[in-house]
Amino acid sequence: MKHVKSYFRLKYNGNANGVNLAITNWLTNNGFIYIEKGENKYWRKGNPLVTKSFCIEYYIKETEIHINAYYNTPKKPQSLESLAPGSKDYIMANSLVQGLINQIQAGYKPSVGGDQLESSGALQSNIYEEMEKQANYQNSKSATVALIIAVINICLVYFLQISFGIIILIPAFIMAYRGLKSEKNTIAVIAMILIIFGLGVNIFFMKEMLNSF
Repeated sequence: MKHVKSYFRLKYNGNANGVNLAITNWLTNNGFIYIEKGENKYWRKGNPLVTKSFCIEYYIKETEIHINAYYNTPKKPQSLESLAPGSKDYIMANSLVQGLINQIQAGYKPSVGGDQLESSGALQSNIYEEMEKQANYQNSKSATVALIIAVINICLVYFLQISFGIIILIPAFIMAYRGLKSEKNTIAVIAMILIIFGLGVNIFFMKEMLNSF
């Protein structure tokens, strides 16, 4: 697994101290604790000895707020994009990161002088869009792999009169089914049809073997 952190950026016009206070208050109120170990400074939610911990790092530079979000530890982070869509960790990460962003955008109260916090027009990496892209990529890859397995299986049947076993074809069918949720759903449908044919051939071969005894 490649260890990376999910990155977000917000642009603001205002007082850095006020923005920093708004962020730290939100993190504290949502169960995060501040951790400082050597060069690593981050906010953590959850005890790593008991459950999977979720971490947030942020720093304010000039007119921008930079946020890193990830599971596990700073040395071996797991990005939010790598989570399975719909999983408990996926949903919690969505909620927390989007909640923090919303709090920064809507919760920062300007000090005297009319300071304002505003979005840069769009987050550089919107969590929902990035996760959807990642999910689509994974499902598309599953559809492609399933099709490759299906085509190889058809070639084996045609030229050698042998077939991949059920142990291989059923996982391939599941991968093709996942591919239905991607942009390559046509490939997934073709793969499913070919795999079903392959399963039928397997059943035929098994019957022939049983009849030969």
